[in-house]
Amino acid sequence: MKYKHLITILISTVMLTSCAETPQGKVSYNLKIASNQAGMNPYYYCYSVENLQDALAIAQTGPRAGLVTTVLQAYIDNYNKIINNIKHINAQSSIDDIRRKGDSYACWMPEMRRVIPLMTAEMQAQINPESYPSAANEQSAKNQAGEAFYQLAQKEKNKTVKLHDLLATYRYNPERKGLNNDLQTAYENATNHIIMKIAGDKSIGSEDVLSDGVTPGLRNYYNTQSLNDMKKAARDKDLPYPLDVDCMCHYVFDYPDSPQKTGTNFVITLRITKADSFVGNYSRTVPEERRGTEQHCYDVPVLSRDRNDKIVKTGETKSRCVDSSYTYTEDAVQSGTNHTTTLAGKMTMSINGRTILKNDDLIGYESTEDATVDSVKEAQFDIVQSIAYRIKKRIFTTK
Repeated sequence: MKYKHLITILISTVMLTSCAETPQGKVSYNLKIASNQAGMNPYYYCYSVENLQDALAIAQTGPRAGLVTTVLQAYIDNYNKIINNIKHINAQSSIDDIRRKGDSYACWMPEMRRVIPLMTAEMQAQINPESYPSAANEQSAKNQAGEAFYQLAQKEKNKTVKLHDLLATYRYNPERKGLNNDLQTAYENATNHIIMKIAGDKSIGSEDVLSDGVTPGLRNYYNTQSLNDMKKAARDKDLPYPLDVDCMCHYVFDYPDSPQKTGTNFVITLRITKADSFVGNYSRTVPEERRGTEQHCYDVPVLSRDRNDKIVKTGETKSRCVDSSYTYTEDAVQSGTNHTTTLAGKMTMSINGRTILKNDDLIGYESTEDATVDSVKEAQFDIVQSIAYRIKKRIFTTK
């Protein structure tokens, strides 16, 4: 019975797998996931649309015409369920509920408008006229979300958070009157201007430590991002809320040649006092694990059968050997070349004209035995990280 039960399970599993590989099985799988997502937290509502899109694409290329009807009915069922779950959300609801309603309308209603022409009149009649997926109903919910974020932005003191609240407004209602001007002002106020001045540089080989390594390294560490890029990102992907102000990824940087009238000006003066790089030899004794093999032999009696076909000893013996392996350690000498770079310097920083750091030490050190790792670049990156940390610390202190 045990084996019969196991065989039954295996046959069932194979059948389910085979079904899932057919168009009908793939459609059923996507519809099940879409239905589950439509009954979950509003965060998953837009994922439900994606699974329905996959199901419809499969059904339209499948051999059974009835599959398309099944998928279209799932569109209606899930749409009605989701809209019913969020239609009560209004301007007095939480900001998170309001934005989820806006997101849900934004992803569901255009898709419903796309597939409605494929539905029969009887199917279309199942959609509640009050929540018909019109462009006007969609924009109404998006406007509500945009206005909620706009009101948050008006009260926000943190310049970075204010900018992102306005970007959220732009996501839902880019045509709001005066929004582009508000965004430009918020962007300028939130920008951290990094003005780097070199008071003294040193070179290693043919490259200068600061101008060829540290300065470009810092530009790559805190990338610049234009307002147009941020607006495009706001339209294309879900925005985090509430904003994690501890993540430097949300802050705006640029690298002008001189202080600007708006934003926060970080004037950083750098001077390298030491720049040494050399190649040396090393030799050291280290224990290495090795494997050995030994053989153990022993005598065994020689057996034969007598006239009665009984196994008996002949009185003779033969040798039988067995190999076994073991591990042991042995001292080995390792030698090669190491590349060592030592950098030292000073840093002075002011924020909007007020000196907050003066002649702070900068240290970069890297020693490597791997020829593929550039010890000079690694030491320069040590200094980049040190400067970036000081900038981050001051941003968080003054935010």
